[in-house]
Amino acid sequence: MKELEEYRDLLFEKKSFAQVAITRKNGDPHVTPLWFDLSENDLSNNILNINTATGRVKSNNIQIGDKIALCIMDPDNPYRYLGIKGSVTSLIMGPEAETHIDLLALKYLGEEKYPYRNDKEKRIKIPIKVQKIYGN
Repeated sequence: MKELEEYRDLLFEKKSFAQVAITRKNGDPHVTPLWFDLSENDLSNNILNINTATGRVKSNNIQIGDKIALCIMDPDNPYRYLGIKGSVTSLIMGPEAETHIDLLALKYLGEEKYPYRNDKEKRIKIPIKVQKIYGN
């Protein structure tokens, strides 16, 4: 199996988006672009993190243990990509999820606070255990 380390530039250096595929409760597929991140510790443990909010398709259809697939394309070369198959390890709400969306806003927007907060939504951090990677 290829190692996540081989894609360090896509994971850490570039503002790459992850196309995340899940299955809805009725069996229909759902794909959406999302921000993601991981720490050096996450990299060592094959964990990648995404974030969503209550009331969205992902939050209504993702449960702990669910299988999930992601494709991260190189923004400089769309023919280069990292495909990931994994499973959801937990659903984290509260301060950790709120801090996580701020970290993602810093990475993707250069803003210290996520500017699109909605008081009616609660953020959910979703760690994904990477089980297989592929790509070029």
